[in-house]
Amino acid sequence: MNISEFQEKFFEHTKNREYKDALALVDLALYEKIPADQLITKGIAENLNRFQKFSDEGYLNTSAFQLLAIGKISEDSIEKIKPHLLKMEKSVNKKKIVIGTIKSDFHGLGIKIIKLFLELENFEVINLGLDVDPEKFIKTIEETNAVYLFIGTMMLHNIIGIKKVGDLLVQKNLREKVKFFVGGAPFNYNYNLIEKVGADDSAENIYELLDKLLGRSSKYKIKKKRKFRFFKRGK
Repeated sequence: MNISEFQEKFFEHTKNREYKDALALVDLALYEKIPADQLITKGIAENLNRFQKFSDEGYLNTSAFQLLAIGKISEDSIEKIKPHLLKMEKSVNKKKIVIGTIKSDFHGLGIKIIKLFLELENFEVINLGLDVDPEKFIKTIEETNAVYLFIGTMMLHNIIGIKKVGDLLVQKNLREKVKFFVGGAPFNYNYNLIEKVGADDSAENIYELLDKLLGRSSKYKIKKKRKFRFFKRGK
């Protein structure tokens, strides 16, 4: 079995909410030595995107009940895979990064994946979790002296909250100190939003984020078809 075959089978099991079959497939993939990082990023993270269709209202076509079931299968699969992840090359200095989803966003699986890979790269991750007030991000940065901030959302209307974080960074004189990243479907489909919320940059996947945090040339960027083709990434 290769990663493409795993993707298709895992998708079918999650679509049909076949919990035991999905986790058994993960065990088989690990036994057959498919790289653990590929199982998480290509097998699980990309799998989630297939259930969802982005529009100006956010994600459609998947019920809340289905998302709960899919999330449970995905989270438990990640727990199986985690012990098999190899330690990546560690950064020289253990820098602090604050992560979380903005207020009114409860999509937590992506944050868990990001946290896992950041810790493997020797970052100290301060995970504020889901539904975080803009002021809490700022307060945490001030208390911990974190130099990186990553905020995610899957819903377009939550951009207002992220913009408030960007404004507060300026008001608190933290803008020059903190490297501010954003992520999630709205930014993938409309690159102009990155500048509008006052962020430095965005990343479409965990490998691209790591490359940017560590100053490496990206090897893993996933090319996606853009819905809003008239928007272009800023310089």
